Amino acid sequence: ALAAFSTKIDLGFLLGIYGEKVRRTFHTVREIRNEFAHNPQPRDFNSQRIKDLCKNIDLTAEFQMTNKTKGVAVKFTLVPDGTPKTSFLNAIKYLLTLTDMETKKLPLRKPAEPLFPAPSDV
Repeated sequence: ALAAFSTKIDLGFLLGIYGEKVRRTFHTVREIRNEFAHNPQPRDFNSQRIKDLCKNIDLTAEFQMTNKTKGVAVKFTLVPDGTPKTSFLNAIKYLLTLTDMETKKLPLRKPAEPLFPAPSDV
C-alpha cells in the first residue's frame, strides 16, 4: 500500500511530520520527477511542462546548523533566482533537510487531525 511516492507523501502529512505547503512541494517534485522518468520525449528544465511545474515551487528558506565536532555554525540560504532548475534543486535541498530534521525529533509531533470523523460508538 505504501509503494507509491504519493502515498508516502500523504502519510507524512497525516502523521504530522510536515504541513500542507511542504506536502504540495513534495507532490510538485514528484510530478517533475515523473515527467523526466516516464515521458519518452527528451526533457530538460526548458520544457514547457517542467517550467510550469517549477513555477508552483514557492519557497525561500534559511537554515543554521552547528558542526558538533568543531562547534562552528553553518548557515545556508535557499533563494529562488527565477530559473526552473534552481527552484527544483532548492525544493530538493529543503525537503531533504526538513525531512531529516523532523523525523529525528523526539518526541514525535502530534499527528494531523483525521480527514474523516471517527464513527460514534453505539
